[in-house]
Amino acid sequence: GAFIPRCNEEGYYKATQCHGSTGQCWCVDKYGNEIAGSRKQGTVTCEEEQETSGDFGSGGSVVLLDDLEEEPEEAKKEGKLKIHVRAANEDDEDEDDDKDDEIGYIW
Repeated sequence: GAFIPRCNEEGYYKATQCHGSTGQCWCVDKYGNEIAGSRKQGTVTCEEEQETSGDFGSGGSVVLLDDLEEEPEEAKKEGKLKIHVRAANEDDEDEDDDKDDEIGYIW
């Protein structure tokens, strides 16, 4: 089954996380970042106030690159949406002139 993270009453991740289907447990910081080397088969003992080890491996880099690659695409979508919404609010006779001005400004 799917892994469901366990959280404390403050909304942060509990220090010990376990995946019921695999029987593996590991330690995380309060933001859910796995503590390097803590994953084991069966129960693990974790301190409640652990900080991340700083060892994020290649996974952290991949996430950052994905975020950077998606951002320009999202910005383009937002820009197009703004043009569409503004044009819809303009008078019909001025619509073409306003669209040209806005496209020039955004691009």
